[in-house]
Amino acid sequence: MTQLKNKIKTNFILFEENEIHVGCGLLLAIEEKLFCITAGHVVFGKSFNKKKQLSLKTLQNIPIKEFELLSTQEFAEANDLALFRIWEDAKQFSSFSLSNTITNSRLTSLTFIKASLLKDAYFLEPLSYSDTIKDNEYMYKAPNNSFNNFDEDEHGAAAMEGISGSPIILNSNDGEAIIHGVLTRVPNKGVGSLLAIRSITPLVEIIDNLEMLDSNNFDGNHKLINYNKELLKKERFSEWVNQWKELPENKGYYKNLVDKLKVIHGEYYEKYIPIELEKIMIGDEIVKNNIETDSMLAEAYKEVITTAERDCMHEHVTNASEALKHYKKVGDNHLEVIKEDLSEFAFSATDRKKIAHHNVATWMAVCHLRFTKK
Repeated sequence: MTQLKNKIKTNFILFEENEIHVGCGLLLAIEEKLFCITAGHVVFGKSFNKKKQLSLKTLQNIPIKEFELLSTQEFAEANDLALFRIWEDAKQFSSFSLSNTITNSRLTSLTFIKASLLKDAYFLEPLSYSDTIKDNEYMYKAPNNSFNNFDEDEHGAAAMEGISGSPIILNSNDGEAIIHGVLTRVPNKGVGSLLAIRSITPLVEIIDNLEMLDSNNFDGNHKLINYNKELLKKERFSEWVNQWKELPENKGYYKNLVDKLKVIHGEYYEKYIPIELEKIMIGDEIVKNNIETDSMLAEAYKEVITTAERDCMHEHVTNASEALKHYKKVGDNHLEVIKEDLSEFAFSATDRKKIAHHNVATWMAVCHLRFTKK
């Protein structure tokens, strides 16, 4: 991922009009020739009726001195794309492959954006396909709360002017850089965290013998699919943690959990925080989808929890080893109770174990399971 991001930064272009940032672009080295792609309205305005006097520079503030617009106003209006020929040495920039737009929601992408009102450019990821608007326009989903609808918030949708033309790049497990779209707008004032992107396939009309990869071929790449699956899993977990921490009824729970893990694991406690939080997340889903949908199972499970919480789980310990021993003892005993008391229900052994893990982690968060140093 670091290799891919460095390639994007190396080729990233900033467009300015009268020294004001107005858009983004990406350099493409094709057969030893150098081009730059951006959104059509960056060059001709939102009404596509007037060519702007633009200057180009790299992310490192190095100006692009010689460039030529190859695409027309009609091309820009039809496709919201624009292509420049850059008269620089193509060898000093990174290599990118081109593809038609990816419409497989199991594959994720990322973009690098620079907004007019924000000082620094940054990566926005992961992005995933959401919908096809028309032949060459697509809707992609960004992480929740990437934008918002408050004009007074300088980090909200009102601040996102200038990100048009940013490249949409496939998240690749081998560092290969594949561009398959260009960001053109943030619809709905940022509500829903959606991005509208345009396909780059119309470039074949301008560049002779341009090789365009077929995105359907990525669907059979199992390594690529699994890599993106893990990225989505991490993003989903991160969003869940933020929501869980912000719930009013969970106030103080995160700190409580961290405090218990410090006692159990000492200086290594940080690596165990996501492990315990994931136990809570997974267990929450099982309770919601498997237990609460069965009234008899839900009643039996409630009785198990109520009885368990009547027991004192407070232990006086002298060191981390004793705390860990108590933690494991509570977990093992609780799992045995679940196995016995819920044995009549069609409840897999794996789910029983996940529920036991969920309950013990939750008890630490709510301070039912706790430790006091002697």
